[in-house]
Amino acid sequence: MNALVAGLVSAVILGLGGWFPSPPTALPVAPPLSIAPVAGIPEPCPARHPWHSSATPAVTRTTMEQAFGLQLTGAGWTDPANRPLVKIVWETLDAVSCTSYLDDVRRNSGQRVIRIHAGPTRSWAWGDWGLTNPGRLTFDFAKWHSAYPSDKGRLVRIVIHELGHMHQMKPAGHQADLDSFRALYSRHGGFSKYGRGSSSETMSEVIGYYVSRCALDNPYDRAGASQRAYYEWAKNSVFKGVEFGPAPGVRPEC
Repeated sequence: MNALVAGLVSAVILGLGGWFPSPPTALPVAPPLSIAPVAGIPEPCPARHPWHSSATPAVTRTTMEQAFGLQLTGAGWTDPANRPLVKIVWETLDAVSCTSYLDDVRRNSGQRVIRIHAGPTRSWAWGDWGLTNPGRLTFDFAKWHSAYPSDKGRLVRIVIHELGHMHQMKPAGHQADLDSFRALYSRHGGFSKYGRGSSSETMSEVIGYYVSRCALDNPYDRAGASQRAYYEWAKNSVFKGVEFGPAPGVRPEC
């Protein structure tokens, strides 16, 4: 009798099997993007390509090329002594990854990839665009070492500054932005100690310091009319509303 009852119960359960709701199947969820501290940048974009501290220098170079659309040349990228400097470049590029900056640089310069050489420059400059190596950025890591302990923000500014020269090469649909900057420059003049007398250098400085708010002697630490005007231009014309620190006149916590 017990066996019969058990059989009937089993049959009923099987018959109603389609009636009982199946347990929900969890859909895959993308891991949240993290906002990790970045040297020189108080409010970076969420990290899309976190720094791989355990990777070899050769793997790091290859990963950087693939992640950020680069072509890296020169022995400086794989010299273990330059590891902290390579990290600065990596994290600076990742810190602007939620904006169109790197895509705009590639489009305006007409380059499918951004070519960066790690080696000595031909002058006192710590970095240049096209002067030491035509068609390439050059970063002189040997000079960078002297600033690394005390002013990492300066190195961030150099990366964004030199990319800024590529950004302004061809209008490519942003002629109005370039014209508006020239109008600002004619009204306000120089921005930092470097680049006075040059609209092109001033533009790169305005962009570089906008990202690298922790750089020492950042002009945006002041809230004058020129600082506010240049800040708003960089915010709206280059980074489409994304900010990397507080408003002009407010010193970030670095």
